[in-house]
Amino acid sequence: MKEREKRIRYRVAGGIAFLALALSPPLFAAPAAVTLEWCQRAAREHSPNLEKIALSGRGERLSADAANTAWLPRLTVSGKYTQQSDVTSLGISLPVPGVSLPEPERDQWQIAAELSQTLWDGGATAARKAAIRSGAAVEKARAETALHALRDRVNGLYFSVLLVDGQLDQNRILREELAENERRVSALVANGVAAAGDLDAVRVESLNAEQGRISLVAARKTLLAGLSALTGISFTGEEAFEIPEAEPSTAATAMEGTARPEAALYAALRSANDSQKAQQVSQALPKVAAFAQGGYGKPGLNMFDTDPAAFWIVGIRLSWSVDGFWSLPFTLARVDVDGAAIDADRDSFFQSLRAEVAGDRTEIERLTALVASDEGLVLLRGRMKEAAKTKFDNGTIGTVDYLREINAEALARQSRALHEIQLIQARFALSNALNQ
Repeated sequence: MKEREKRIRYRVAGGIAFLALALSPPLFAAPAAVTLEWCQRAAREHSPNLEKIALSGRGERLSADAANTAWLPRLTVSGKYTQQSDVTSLGISLPVPGVSLPEPERDQWQIAAELSQTLWDGGATAARKAAIRSGAAVEKARAETALHALRDRVNGLYFSVLLVDGQLDQNRILREELAENERRVSALVANGVAAAGDLDAVRVESLNAEQGRISLVAARKTLLAGLSALTGISFTGEEAFEIPEAEPSTAATAMEGTARPEAALYAALRSANDSQKAQQVSQALPKVAAFAQGGYGKPGLNMFDTDPAAFWIVGIRLSWSVDGFWSLPFTLARVDVDGAAIDADRDSFFQSLRAEVAGDRTEIERLTALVASDEGLVLLRGRMKEAAKTKFDNGTIGTVDYLREINAEALARQSRALHEIQLIQARFALSNALNQ
């Protein structure tokens, strides 16, 4: 019985795993050499917002086609049957014996069809189509804004991977150098020249370097998982992430930020606000339509004819509800308030963007100065390490002092690699902020 239950559980678990695999989005393998541009393109194509842009265009066309049907003829079919408590009568009698005026019957029925054609709708259809276009523009701009933010997230993950890779390279160099020194100190201990504590000190540094490698590898794995979720690409961890060579333009422009999708979004929101005003005005204007009606009923158009008869009517109909003019000023004022709120949000965005751009430029200046001084620091630390190595070989300094110089040079090299990647990242951050 237990074996049977175990087999059932295995089958259920297998079925759940199969369904999860079948319903999960497909992941494609990454190339051996990964570039930032490739990741950005993969993330954009994988994003649902890209499909949303296509859907908003399709929805705009369908809604515009539906709005155009307002100009098509309208056919209305109606029918009624009534029992009335009273009917229209003249209330007089003729002085001729045996002759009386006809009187409508109390039961009446009618079947009619009316064909109407709008001649002027007060601009309602045009305003509705403008609202449809502006609404679709808002949806597209929102999607583009989300895609722009997605590119910024991809850039952050990509450069974080590059930073970890740079630290892993420096960690590898440090571990190789410590391994070489461990062999040298082991030989000295075997010959009685160095103490066992010196070898332990080297091994402690080797273990610290190994722990640093383990942490860096785990951090890289986490970053690749995040990048995989954004791009839909499966990373094995063996891919080489290339450092972007082409530096984006970071020159100041007179109208900074106008290329951002948010600028198009606020313009679309303002256009949608204006279309709302046009719709409110069109609803308060009169409507004119031509119509033709034909039917059959008892009575026909002659209410005193008690026999069923066919009838027809043609004419022009004017409809105008003047009640809309009472609330129109308040409605338009409310629309203006909404428009002012949109302008305030736009100004706030550009104010924040200017602060962000200024901070990015300051960061670029700082990192440029650091990179310029890093080379000298690495050169000096290298000389100090070589001098310490000579002193250590001659027995004038101890192992701890020599290890201190090794770690100092490793830290200088790591800082140089870190600042170089950070400088490129800062330039791309400024380019992304300006959408250049």
